[in-house]
Amino acid sequence: AASDVYKRQVPGAAFARLEAESDREVLTTMARRLRELGAVAATFEEAVIAREERFPTGLPTAVPTALPHTDPEHVLIEGVAVATLAHPVQFREMGSSSSSIEARFVVMMLLKQAHSQLEALQTLVARLQDVEAVEALASAVSDEDLFAAASDWLAAGDA
Repeated sequence: AASDVYKRQVPGAAFARLEAESDREVLTTMARRLRELGAVAATFEEAVIAREERFPTGLPTAVPTALPHTDPEHVLIEGVAVATLAHPVQFREMGSSSSSIEARFVVMMLLKQAHSQLEALQTLVARLQDVEAVEALASAVSDEDLFAAASDWLAAGDA
């Protein structure tokens, strides 16, 4: 189903303990690998940065998280890319012009249907309430470990 997009990680697009100094650096690093993997168009990097500036996606969840995404025309393969951050990085808070969060976790959504965005966001926000599971993701030391742990975390909503 289209609504299950958020459960499919893009293979090769998990980033364990990503080193970045800014939200822009996080987005750039993730976007460039997604481009190398053929998951996004060349326009994706600029588009996801511009959208994050206009519509911030930081959430003050127990493990502060950003959920960056952009318009469907920049996406070639649907799914998600997850990153744990080596140290917290400031992202502006969703729906706020002034507040920021110190993000420790990033889930970048690659959606081809604009209407699936809200559903995917709501589902991911619900999954983020499972603090133990999200904390466990943060302990993954390799990209492969993170990919495996995140697969379990994303699928757990089915239980």
